[in-house]
Amino acid sequence: MFFANGKVRETTEREYVNSSLREIEKVDNAISMYFKGIKEDLNTLATDPRVLKADSSIMTYKDIKGNGPLVQMTPSKNGAVEKEIYEVFSHFGKNHPDATYVYMGTEEGRYVQYPEGPTLPGYDPRMRPWYVTALEDPGEVLMTGAYTSSGLTHKIVSNVVTIERNGKRIGVMGLDVSLDGLTSLIQDVKIGGSGYVILTQSDGTIIAHPKKPELNLESISELNIPELGAIGQDGTFEAKVDGEESVLHVITSENNNWKYISIIEKKDLAASANQIGQNLLIIGSLVVIIAIVISVFIIIRFTNNFRKLAKEMRKLEKLKTVSEIAASISHEVRNPLTVIKGFLQLLKERNLTEEDKMMYLAISLDELERAEHIITDYLTFAKPSLENVKVLDLAKELDYVLTVVSPYANMNNVHIEVSWEENLYISGEAAKLHQCLINVIKNGIEAMPEGGQLSVSLKKTGSKAWLSFTDSGTGMSEEQLERLGTPFYTTKDKGTGLGTMVVYSIVKAMGGEIKVKSEENKGTSFTIALPIAQNSQPKEGR
Repeated sequence: MFFANGKVRETTEREYVNSSLREIEKVDNAISMYFKGIKEDLNTLATDPRVLKADSSIMTYKDIKGNGPLVQMTPSKNGAVEKEIYEVFSHFGKNHPDATYVYMGTEEGRYVQYPEGPTLPGYDPRMRPWYVTALEDPGEVLMTGAYTSSGLTHKIVSNVVTIERNGKRIGVMGLDVSLDGLTSLIQDVKIGGSGYVILTQSDGTIIAHPKKPELNLESISELNIPELGAIGQDGTFEAKVDGEESVLHVITSENNNWKYISIIEKKDLAASANQIGQNLLIIGSLVVIIAIVISVFIIIRFTNNFRKLAKEMRKLEKLKTVSEIAASISHEVRNPLTVIKGFLQLLKERNLTEEDKMMYLAISLDELERAEHIITDYLTFAKPSLENVKVLDLAKELDYVLTVVSPYANMNNVHIEVSWEENLYISGEAAKLHQCLINVIKNGIEAMPEGGQLSVSLKKTGSKAWLSFTDSGTGMSEEQLERLGTPFYTTKDKGTGLGTMVVYSIVKAMGGEIKVKSEENKGTSFTIALPIAQNSQPKEGR
């Protein structure tokens, strides 16, 4: 009885740690996607042709003297250039309610902000921390630490990037995000009955506290948990939180080295274990045999409940995945549509040259094609089942795909070496097989930015056809390999992770399997095994 009780406690605490890791990983992925979207939005704004018109006609407040009343900014009523830039910011802000402020400062100290509001006399954007931060790494989107700006009640973090025109810096673009948005992302995370998660910066500044939002921007020392110290090390330990004995788990995020602190009361962890222990002690004091029978009954009952709970959890995870996919579709498609809208508005101008018109149309068509590719990938991932199944000659299909991707390989200085066996037939849908193989080959080519060799082989082993694609590229770490093919994970700077997800979905629908071997700085081998169609020949034609 005591052994079983101890095991239940041990398992419960271990499951708490695992549950914390799972929940925090989901939240971290959501936050990572959130700031990835902000980065892309900021780059789009900083390269908008209307923003690049910024000149000396924009209002400046740096020469206004005095400590007196605030100065009201009116960019919507100022000069034509400033008014046009403000309209860009206004349109963006109204379509992105999570953006608290959108603004820019110029090298001359001029300033435009949405929404309009008051500012301090003598305000010089070049002296502000957000402007200075952007200059640390020109051309890259950087994030400031959390702060409360002068005259504002919002607690925010600023995302900033330099604005370049013809290779020359003309200012800095900024986009502020309220900490309320980050707090809402972790607000609904529950671990056990009482558990929750706190988000902090690496220096111990609290960014999001779902239980006590008034502590946002305060030092972690305000939690009165001496065991946290300077929050320098990750791990699990026990401490008193708000007078309750609790178990804490600290994890460092890859996103700006932020820290997640999950907290759950020990009594919550021990509740089920204590109940089982009390029942066992009472029964054991009466009759050993009755205790054994009842213990077995209790174990079965609890197992069934846990199974039901696991089933419900799986349903919730599916719903959350659907929500994430919907949010991703909205964001990914919105970016090219925003670019298209901007250039179509520019086409209304009367004094455009034919060269400018053709350039704007070409960019708009490219963005439409990008949106179409994004939607196609989502549809394939959402519906990976095969609809038009035929017997396919795998060598011929591979030859067709290699013909399609050869120009892309040549453009990237990649040589493709091929070896295959003839007369290997599989059952599948040609279009989806092509999409699968093209995604794999493109990934191999893009893994060799300096050029290299991609080896492609097709052979038969047993009852399966084995397709191998081996590159001499950058390779992947063990951690990257483990996450390969999971939703929204990609090793590329500009990618959604959908391409690899589609590959896994199509291969699974065809009854196949995938094996990946990789070593950093040496390359990756991606192998697809597909069942061979016995005693079948493909029909003539494709």
